Amino acid sequence: MLEKFRAANPGKTIYSIQDKAFSRYGKVYHDLDISDVACEVEKACQIPESGVFYTPTIPSAEAVPGAKLAQMQVYGGLPMEVGCCSGKNDTLNAFEYHLCTELTYAITDLVLILGITSDIVDGTYDTKNAEIFFVPKGTVFEVYPTTLHYAPCSVNPDGFMAVICLLKGTNTPLPEGEHDKKLLMTNKWLICHPEDQADLDSGAALGLVGENIRLTIPG
Repeated sequence: MLEKFRAANPGKTIYSIQDKAFSRYGKVYHDLDISDVACEVEKACQIPESGVFYTPTIPSAEAVPGAKLAQMQVYGGLPMEVGCCSGKNDTLNAFEYHLCTELTYAITDLVLILGITSDIVDGTYDTKNAEIFFVPKGTVFEVYPTTLHYAPCSVNPDGFMAVICLLKGTNTPLPEGEHDKKLLMTNKWLICHPEDQADLDSGAALGLVGENIRLTIPG
């Protein structure tokens, strides 16, 4: 599927998540079995007809043994939430980051567009610095707190689905008080592209300059 996706996107470098290039953004787990978590997420969620769906917490998925294992192995026992991101997407639109690792299980094949927070200069990030990674279904991986990321892109017209694990409370409404406009939700800093009207309407800060990266999804 990787080669088919590459063929549909000539002129764009698309790495495998197993390539060394991914090591600056995160790590792949080969010995962390959270398939029981993925099963609970699949029961609770579906892929929408259009757009992207996200929910930060699915209690049934947080109660299975795999979630407890991930909580200890990845977050050192700190409270962890298990959510879902799914949808049909082919565009970068925005970058977010958290002050914690994000652990993901790819329920379907998906593609990530990634950057590094240190490349944000005077509040802006040039998308020419972003890199693209293909993730096969069944892969368990984390992206570091310094990694810019957003909703995955689809690999096929059916869309994508992923388990998303974060420290408890991430991506929930902010407490009252003054804050940086880039802080859109609790533990979620986000900068968007001028073409990303949906996030702009939600109060997100502008910050991406350059191409709003779009990928071609093979039919």
